[in-house]
Amino acid sequence: MKYEVVVLDRGRPIAKHSDLEKHEAAEVAEMYVALGWLPEKVLIQAESRPLTKAA
Repeated sequence: MKYEVVVLDRGRPIAKHSDLEKHEAAEVAEMYVALGWLPEKVLIQAESRPLTKAA
């Protein structure tokens, strides 16, 4: 499963980091918090992948 980190400002996404492993997403989120972003403004969510048809 892949994850993405979304950073919000005034309720709108201003940055998105996609295609991350779980530990990578956690590290990116920790970096934003260390830079001063509030933890509730930095979201980690599972990426939704569209289903592909088998050949």
